[in-house]
Amino acid sequence: MEKKTKEPMLYIHQPHFKMPEIKMQEVYSAKNAKKQAAARQASDNHKKSKPAVQREESIFGPASHEADLPERNDDVQSAIRDYQDAQLEKKEEESRKQGFFSFQRVKPFKEMNVEERLDYLIHFPKQLPPVPCLILTEEKTYRGIVQSMPSEDRVEIKLMDQSLETISVKSIKEIKMIGFTK
Repeated sequence: MEKKTKEPMLYIHQPHFKMPEIKMQEVYSAKNAKKQAAARQASDNHKKSKPAVQREESIFGPASHEADLPERNDDVQSAIRDYQDAQLEKKEEESRKQGFFSFQRVKPFKEMNVEERLDYLIHFPKQLPPVPCLILTEEKTYRGIVQSMPSEDRVEIKLMDQSLETISVKSIKEIKMIGFTK
């Protein structure tokens, strides 16, 4: 850092000031520097590992011809690639199976027909409160909660006054979710 040539003049008679000691960050590191250091270290380790391989070969017996070494290396590399490809295919297949079973698109309620809506309301998640519906038939309109289907052509509805009503599935024209009214 530069020192100023003149100190500030604050008084008529200038006392002798002691300059404060500045405590600032002088050293910093950047991500690029860390990456370069890691790459440098990896290349150093790679260079160091090659002589060790040669020493191992000399320990276990006479060194084979240098022409055999690249062929063996190519065989090893191809075996590694085959293994990695097989693992990748296996992972993709598992993710496809898992994705198929865990994330099936649920059809919106508005797009369902009457039978699908009844099935949806009967098998409504138990963690959620049952949804009141408006059930339009040829003769009458019902307000209540779909309870069950005792047979394929009949459905039980629990009305708002807590009474049970059984109606024909064929007579239902439309089912609308109305939710809870306050």
